[in-house]
Amino acid sequence: MILFLLMQLEPVKGERVVVFDKDGAALAKAFDGIAARQEEVFGIKIRKFALTFVEGRRVLVLPKPDKKILETGARWEIQWARDLPRGDYLRHEVAHLLLLEAEVKEDARAKNPYGTALPDWMDEAAAVLAEESLVAEREATLRSAVQKERLIPLKEFFTMHHPGHDEASGKVKDPSAKNLVFYAQCRGFPKFIEETYGLVVMHQMVKAAQKGDDMNTVLDWMIKNRKKLKNPDGGLPDTIDALDADWRAWAATK
Repeated sequence: MILFLLMQLEPVKGERVVVFDKDGAALAKAFDGIAARQEEVFGIKIRKFALTFVEGRRVLVLPKPDKKILETGARWEIQWARDLPRGDYLRHEVAHLLLLEAEVKEDARAKNPYGTALPDWMDEAAAVLAEESLVAEREATLRSAVQKERLIPLKEFFTMHHPGHDEASGKVKDPSAKNLVFYAQCRGFPKFIEETYGLVVMHQMVKAAQKGDDMNTVLDWMIKNRKKLKNPDGGLPDTIDALDADWRAWAATK
């Protein structure tokens, strides 16, 4: 049935995505941009994927799609349920899946079927950076957190479990003020890094997380490779507390 429905739609081919949907052109443009931005921010490579819409209320990732999908140039597929919302919900959740596919290799899928090995803040940053209509809300939350001194300290932020999910069960908890600040900080922190030091530092943060290193190794790298940064002659943080101070000063201006 799914294959029959796909055959009724001409695929819209973007650079990084192939979309089977009546709104294929708009979606292809949106997800080409989302995938490109994720590659830019995290220093990863996203394989071309297909986005298809199926009946029901589930979302599936198919590492090995059928022949018709493969013929479009896509190497894997995301099936999104027609009954689920689109808009920022679609953008947010698909962005999660793009990072997941890029980070979780084929031989690791059985051991790690959901989520990446990256810290929760990186996983969530990939998703909130893909949002569109929620941007103003995230920025307002960040402003409020700065004014009320409720920003999450980076020592906690870098290692914390997503506050909106129960750590033991993984189930969604009721939203809390800290949860909303977490989302806003996941959006703002990468922008701070980009504007202050350059995305080369975000790439180093990802590499460190992939190896299981803490963020202090990234600060050491910054000192040793200052010429690669946007402000090579500026005062560079050599501790997490110093980085936290720089982040708070930046957030206060935004």
